[in-house]
Amino acid sequence: MEVVKIVNARQAAEGKFLKPEHIDLKNNIAAVIDGGQYEKGKFGPQLKIGISYKKLLKEWTLNTQSASNLIDAFGENTEDWVEKKIELTVKENTSGKLSIVGKPHYPDFVGSDKVDKKTTKEEEMVKSQEEDKVPTEGLSEEDKKVIGSPVSTKT
Repeated sequence: MEVVKIVNARQAAEGKFLKPEHIDLKNNIAAVIDGGQYEKGKFGPQLKIGISYKKLLKEWTLNTQSASNLIDAFGENTEDWVEKKIELTVKENTSGKLSIVGKPHYPDFVGSDKVDKKTTKEEEMVKSQEEDKVPTEGLSEEDKKVIGSPVSTKT
């Protein structure tokens, strides 16, 4: 018989699968440690990946929303997800059961084209708004209201 040393007894108490009740919304960042594999599930093949969450090793079965979120951020090859951080939340699915939804943790997501384009657009909007601001220092409250009101095109 092979003896396995367990460093953290909570690992044994919680089991090897990540469940909604394990998620702590104040400490919800996990890291992908294994690109996983497809396993036969109730509704067809399901992707299970290995994650490290709160210093415990867990297997997590991705739902379609989580899979889409991670594919958009990290690509289709799950081996590229290894060492990426993900944010876990719990939501009620269409059948009323609680399910875990994962999305990229923001610092890892910044490098993707999708976020860089969005950030650039946001930065451009802020810059444009700052350039369009009319200095209001020294103006009366009534004049400030006039500056902030929409311009009428009626003659």
